[in-house]
Amino acid sequence: MASSILKLKKFLSLERERHFDNRAVVGGLDKVIPIWQKEALSDGLDEEIVASIVLQLQRYSSMDVSSRDEAIKAIFNALDAPEGPKPVDVAETAPKEESTPTPQPKAPHRLSINLSAPVTVIPGVSKQKAAILARLGLNTLEDVLYYFPRRYDDYSRMKPINRLTYGEEVTVLGTIVAVQTRPIRGGKSQLTEAVLSDGTGTLRLSWFNQPWREKTLHQGDQVTVSGKLDMYLGRLVMNMPEVEELEKEHLHTSGIIPVYSLTSSISQKQLRSIIHEAVRFCAPRMEDYLPESIRLNLKLMDLGVALYQVHFPDSQDTLDQARWRLAFDEIFLLQLGVLRQKYTWKKVEARRFDTPSLWLEEQINRLPFPLTSAQRRALEEIARDLQSGRPMDRLLQGDVGSGKTVVAALGM
Repeated sequence: MASSILKLKKFLSLERERHFDNRAVVGGLDKVIPIWQKEALSDGLDEEIVASIVLQLQRYSSMDVSSRDEAIKAIFNALDAPEGPKPVDVAETAPKEESTPTPQPKAPHRLSINLSAPVTVIPGVSKQKAAILARLGLNTLEDVLYYFPRRYDDYSRMKPINRLTYGEEVTVLGTIVAVQTRPIRGGKSQLTEAVLSDGTGTLRLSWFNQPWREKTLHQGDQVTVSGKLDMYLGRLVMNMPEVEELEKEHLHTSGIIPVYSLTSSISQKQLRSIIHEAVRFCAPRMEDYLPESIRLNLKLMDLGVALYQVHFPDSQDTLDQARWRLAFDEIFLLQLGVLRQKYTWKKVEARRFDTPSLWLEEQINRLPFPLTSAQRRALEEIARDLQSGRPMDRLLQGDVGSGKTVVAALGM
């Protein structure tokens, strides 16, 4: 069964368990449409089937509970058809008519965004918050979209405490079981200590001169802590770790959490929320400069999907694909820039210099040693460039002692 079908069934099953409250996905089921639609089509599902399911998901928020139940049943029936997925009968599960029907949301149109727009267009970003983002170099929508995580925390692959080793850089998930602050160094400094437990063992955490930690950490809090493991009195400890409260409902469902570089006055949770708002709106509307035929031939992910997945990946596999696509873009566009520079350079005219071959041979014969074939080849290329009528744009490269100086001297 196609991964796109399995993923949609997972969302719909969770929605049933939540009694059709439209919160199986943060923001509503319609938020999965852009990513799921692309994946379904790439999995080879019929366009008519995909379109009918998308229409149901678009209408879902305007349905009452009974209509939502019917809509999910219809989608499941369509996906579980013995001879393969069939289009959903929209008429059977359409929302009940009301005197003032709710306008149906339209699928996003590409090119309907301005990536140079200021970050204040993102919901929840005030001028004050924009000033904080500016310290991270985030001034426009494009800056936010391309502000990639510095690492990812995969909750499904985190090591338990009893398997941690000295010197590791790790992220650990656990529960705070104790926290206290005490004076040290004769009262000149303060040490805040906490004990983290995950059922397999405990890990001591410590912060110097950060007494406010005691007010933000409470017994029973579920948190993730990140840092380097040290040793004190034969026990593993983590000094000055980063701490983040475990989010009960993530912005995505894979358990792979992006972690960004921060500045003062903004937390991981706040920055992650801002980036999610930007990516959620912009990614489906991104115009991909690569034709679909080239993307399919090179097995490259759509640009909008790649930008979404690099921030909020559905799995490690989609994250790898997104990184591959964005790395391709970087190298490809760099190469295009080099070729454009070469094209511009070739259009510029320059003075021609005729190199008298007889004179050059006389100078070579006067040398107390014969030139190597590589040195002669370099001289021939220099002579051709001087006679071409175009500016020379070359670098004479060679190992130490390979004879670059004599080639340069003869070239002048």
